[in-house]
Amino acid sequence: MKVPDDTEWTPRKILQVQARLYDPLGLSSPFIVKGRLIFRKAKEETKEWDLPVSKEVNEQWNTWVEELRNKLGSLTFHRCLRSMTGKVKRQTLHLFTDASNSAMAAVGYVRTEYENEDVTVRIGMSKTKLVPKDSNTMPRAELNAMLLCVPIKNTLTIALKMQEDQVFYYSDSEVALAWLKNTTLGLYEYVYNRVTTIRTQTNPHRWSYVNTKENPADLPSRGATIEELTTLAIWKNGPSFLYLDEGKWPIPNIPKLPKQGYNEIKNTMDLKIQDGHMGLEESVHPEAPSPSVGQAALMVREEQENNMDPTNFRNYQEVIKVWGKAIIAVQKMQRMKISNQMNPNLWSKAELKVLKFTQEKYYKEEIKQLLKEGQVAQRSMLAKCNVFIDSQGIIRKRTCLNQEMLNIYHHGSNPIVLPKGAALTKLIIKHYHEEVLHHALQVDATRYEISKKYYSTRM
Repeated sequence: MKVPDDTEWTPRKILQVQARLYDPLGLSSPFIVKGRLIFRKAKEETKEWDLPVSKEVNEQWNTWVEELRNKLGSLTFHRCLRSMTGKVKRQTLHLFTDASNSAMAAVGYVRTEYENEDVTVRIGMSKTKLVPKDSNTMPRAELNAMLLCVPIKNTLTIALKMQEDQVFYYSDSEVALAWLKNTTLGLYEYVYNRVTTIRTQTNPHRWSYVNTKENPADLPSRGATIEELTTLAIWKNGPSFLYLDEGKWPIPNIPKLPKQGYNEIKNTMDLKIQDGHMGLEESVHPEAPSPSVGQAALMVREEQENNMDPTNFRNYQEVIKVWGKAIIAVQKMQRMKISNQMNPNLWSKAELKVLKFTQEKYYKEEIKQLLKEGQVAQRSMLAKCNVFIDSQGIIRKRTCLNQEMLNIYHHGSNPIVLPKGAALTKLIIKHYHEEVLHHALQVDATRYEISKKYYSTRM
């Protein structure tokens, strides 16, 4: 690349050089981000575009430009993401994220396993962004870095025709992972919105903690020289554990929330139902800092939802209405504008909450096994059902429809598993039986209507 010789650089000239760089896959992003940081430093010193930068910035930029002229061309990568000789047995995508005080980054690697037991791991693409100067905390920056992996996942899975169960996610931030995986935490809006996006766009149960030394996203988050990118194998070929069997990879789990994450937790209100009346009782995370006046906000804590067990109700509609009223009560206490009336969106939220509550009550061990190993033990009643946990934490039965159809018709294609003998299951069956007018000959019709959305071994 031709770069003009100059002894006195200005912010305008620095930006002109930056604009000439074209790296859509981000393969040299650790080096490029260093130049972007130098430009930001230059603009912090002066708002003028045509005044010379300081001596310190000028020296840093000249060193970076020298590498750009003489060394960038020596940086090479495999553009074929697999070996052309071996027969592919399995291909997976591994996405790593990281953030520093300077930048945030995500990088994806394609791991290919061959029938002769060989393994290749090659970089697919990466993305970087500078951390805003007004960014409040490192955990928030790490959370934003996790968002960067979404476009990488979408691009590579489409190009390589991969499915969601072939994708694995990694971060070295215990705080961000705890926010992502603990659904019982009440989070402030900034964190809550980003956590919701990540949960929707990725599978939260496939995120794992990885230490910084084994996280290749650490390089673009801090910046690196061309020499470092050439000599450090982790950038081109990924961390060493990817060459081992899957059982030796980092295990997805729910980390304990470190103390630096407590300042994003709202006060909570436990739902209490007594003598037919609902009330909210304030409680605070045991180790969270005391909030200032006006910061207290509310949520229904899942450990207190035993008060709304479906066994206490006579019909399905009654269950959903009570859970819906609980959601309304909490949102009103959060000063959110919401109608007192049930609507389709609120009904769906209440349904998912009571279904998740029931599944966690009956399938506690199966949920642990699915989160850890992706499948249930052979002794489980669900062993022959080919089940999985979706992005909302609901156990579903996988069908044989292709991935495009699953994405379009998710709820109909992957029925929700109903525990055999559960009070909620009985209420749902009763509800659908009433829908087909109680007719004795309508048993098959009842089963058909239920099977559109649910699966139960009881039917």
